[in-house]
Amino acid sequence: MFKLRFTMKKFAFISILAFVSISLNAQVVINEFMASNTSIVADMVDYDDFSDWIELYNSGNENVNISGYYLTDDLTNPNKWKIPAGAVIGANSCFLVWADGYNHGHTAQVHFFHTNFKLSADGEQIGLYDAGGNVLDTLSFGHQYSDISYGRISDGNAQWAFFGEPTPDAPNSGLSYPNVEYAGIPEFSLPSGSYSGIQSLNIAAGAGSVIRYTTDGSRPTGSSAVFSGQIGLSHTTVVRARVFANGKIPGAIITKTYLINENTHGLPVISFTTFPENLWDPLKGIYVNQIKEREIPIAMDYFSKDGEHVLSANAGARLSGDASYIFPNKPFTIYARSKYGDDFLDYPFFENREMHLFKSIYLRNSGYFDNQYTMFRDGAAHSFTQKSVQIDCQSYQPAVMFLNGEYWGIYNIREKLNGDYFEHHYQLDEDEIDYLKYEVNSIPVVLNGDLVEYNKFLYHVNVNLANNDLYKKASELIDLEEYVDYQISEDRKSVV
Repeated sequence: MFKLRFTMKKFAFISILAFVSISLNAQVVINEFMASNTSIVADMVDYDDFSDWIELYNSGNENVNISGYYLTDDLTNPNKWKIPAGAVIGANSCFLVWADGYNHGHTAQVHFFHTNFKLSADGEQIGLYDAGGNVLDTLSFGHQYSDISYGRISDGNAQWAFFGEPTPDAPNSGLSYPNVEYAGIPEFSLPSGSYSGIQSLNIAAGAGSVIRYTTDGSRPTGSSAVFSGQIGLSHTTVVRARVFANGKIPGAIITKTYLINENTHGLPVISFTTFPENLWDPLKGIYVNQIKEREIPIAMDYFSKDGEHVLSANAGARLSGDASYIFPNKPFTIYARSKYGDDFLDYPFFENREMHLFKSIYLRNSGYFDNQYTMFRDGAAHSFTQKSVQIDCQSYQPAVMFLNGEYWGIYNIREKLNGDYFEHHYQLDEDEIDYLKYEVNSIPVVLNGDLVEYNKFLYHVNVNLANNDLYKKASELIDLEEYVDYQISEDRKSVV
């Protein structure tokens, strides 16, 4: 059985390499920042990203127009990014800037500005300068941890500390910590699994700790329910727990999935857990707003056909599909990334494939047209094709889906057609392939590589192929046998 590995030490002390704040009495100062934003706050307007951010604060009693001021992550280059026109910080108010490298800015009823640099979680510098190039505030910082901000212990205060519950674009009013020392990890009496009958769950932590938990997928915070005894599990439930302790940053969020009295009819089960606002928030929820660009953090549990819990992973997910995402059961792509905790999804999802390490998998709803009639048509066609001809097809495994503990129907687990696919099956690096797809009006879109060889091929086929010499030259640029197999397969799919 695969077990989730935690590399975070129980006690990890981080010290600031150096800190210099010049002109602390200046009216506008750097107030808080985050150099590793995995799940705290997303840009809702321009790029749909969880990006680095810098919060400025105006400690004066009058508005300040900061148009033409400068921000930088290199104190030897103070004019690195110029704050665009229209940037005004209200009296005793905060102002959030996205440090995401997009170099963009505009004003509407609210401000949205993006620097031309990103912050490094390994440590670097931040500087704020007025329009004349005079330094207002600077700092140098050391290593930063995911979803932990560093800021003044209260707005405009000279003392800095870490925040386990950051406050972007809001007053620095929560608990702060001089060093990064994490609270412990909660210990569950029951592992994730499939159970019959009512179960009793205990959660334990070190002496003097408080365990807070949720059962709706939400983030356990300082205001969440306190675990004080057994939790009765009478139906399928996702439990998320976190340890809080005085003087320590809240520990990692641990997620467990309990399938209670479920009949999955011999299918594997995917449990997909994320903070509800990531899906359902009227402004930023990717599900209700059909936002394909934003990647959200998830916890994933996978259960085999016989109900055995075989995989836990922390990963990212995005809505997928060209048109199928408009349906109620929306498709997702799950990505393993180190910033979430796991570099790979380590499980052989497909019986007809030898590989077991995946950087991504596709949770498909059967596709745009097929979805109107059946959940297996496209998967069946691909499976038949794989067994009869030598063309590329995505492997297929149907599975039952639970979303934040709620039954979400049947999804088709598919291989993701990307650079990883070609690396797995052909041992080719991404820089060795051209990967194209057709969009509206049959215009090719480059997913990898370029159009040079494709255009070369078009040039040779857009001639009189009745000429044997021209036909021979054109046929050298394509695998004709595979092309014929593809056309046969497309015709077969049309009648499945």
